[in-house]
Amino acid sequence: MKAKVYDHHTVFGYSEKKFLRTFGLHKLDFVYLLGLVENWIRERSLHPKGGHPFVLTAYDYLAITLLYIRQYHTMDSMADEWGVSKGTICKVYNSTISYVVTSGKLRLLSDKDLSDGDIVVVDATESHINRPKKGQKEYYSGKKKYHTIKTQILFCMNKGLIVGIRLDKGHVHDFEIFKRSEAANLPDGVKEIGDSGYQGLGKLHENSETPIKKPRGGKLSKEQKASNQKLSKIRICIEHVNSWVKRFRILKDRYRNRRCNFWKPMFLACVVFNWNQPNM
Repeated sequence: MKAKVYDHHTVFGYSEKKFLRTFGLHKLDFVYLLGLVENWIRERSLHPKGGHPFVLTAYDYLAITLLYIRQYHTMDSMADEWGVSKGTICKVYNSTISYVVTSGKLRLLSDKDLSDGDIVVVDATESHINRPKKGQKEYYSGKKKYHTIKTQILFCMNKGLIVGIRLDKGHVHDFEIFKRSEAANLPDGVKEIGDSGYQGLGKLHENSETPIKKPRGGKLSKEQKASNQKLSKIRICIEHVNSWVKRFRILKDRYRNRRCNFWKPMFLACVVFNWNQPNM
């Protein structure tokens, strides 16, 4: 039998803060996603080859998915809470998050949404994964000293929104990910800011700025140090974005699922971040 603590009558009685802590998003956002899942289930049930009928409700499908990426409990423990098998929890999560992120109803900003004068900060964050059976060197991060997946995030300071993301293997350098992404082709009027890992950014995008690196065997002048400090105060916003996104424990803890599906919870977390901004 489903755990009473996650019954929809009980959950919607939570305060807004408790609801946010539990699911990682606000009630109105939850209701919007619930509408998408309900439509999906309705379409599946009307299809002549829709498969077995749904045992759980649309609310259960969405609650299981959000709780899984927010708290990242094991599927065994969640199966005990809902009174179903582990396989059912696995199917519910995979099918629901796949539909939600590929439905076309959720999107981040694109380069077309940017205009001259916008400031975009770029940074890459790493998520711990299990050691791959094949291609271990490709995922091994020399910085973290374990196997990771890197996510490059573009954040527009003017709008306070995430513009886009790109995922790659942990061994790939941050600047190499940048060159492979759409971020390398942003309009000239948009200013891009990166950390010291993006040296050479100016060759790809003239309107850009990175910290001044200390020359080998030399020292930075006071003016150069002040310039780097000023740039760091601007760049700190992207670190806050990385921290916010990783409130979803599936992105913070060691990722246990298939690596090819990592982009789905990451994309959903970034969309939820944009929903939480006051200008959305």
